[in-house]
Amino acid sequence: MFQEEQVVALITTARAKSGFFSTQAYTLVLTDQRLILIPALGDELGDTLKTVHEEMPLQGGDFQGALHDQFRATITFENRYLSMSVEDILAESPTYAIISPEEVRRIWVESRSERGRGGPDEDRAFLHIGIETAEGKHEFNTDGDIPSAERARTLLTTLFGSLVSPESPD
Repeated sequence: MFQEEQVVALITTARAKSGFFSTQAYTLVLTDQRLILIPALGDELGDTLKTVHEEMPLQGGDFQGALHDQFRATITFENRYLSMSVEDILAESPTYAIISPEEVRRIWVESRSERGRGGPDEDRAFLHIGIETAEGKHEFNTDGDIPSAERARTLLTTLFGSLVSPESPD
């Protein structure tokens, strides 16, 4: 009997450098057969943010409240992938990058922290995820440390096995 491909986990708000001062946000969708890199599209995320504002009480009119609302909208938007079939996810766009285990040379997941990410005088933990394939490297920094680095490695190991390591090869 054929078993349908299943979404196993998400790694959300993973940002890749896209220019000198800019980044592109991605949702990393891990299935039981491959990894799908889904770029966050401004229009779709904007629609979700509007829905969050309409359906949930705002956290306040200040800058931190706006950031909290943006974070809630991003999580709401990304979590919809947990309830979708892989076929439906891939039907959204033919441009989603797909990485199969055969293409991967190595993957690493590190926990890092950086001063100023949580506020001017605060350190904030985040994940640094690297994926090296024959075509090149994909490197992502998440907005936080959820899941933990250990949990992210465990999830990726279910698909990529011994190719997953705890630190960058550099």
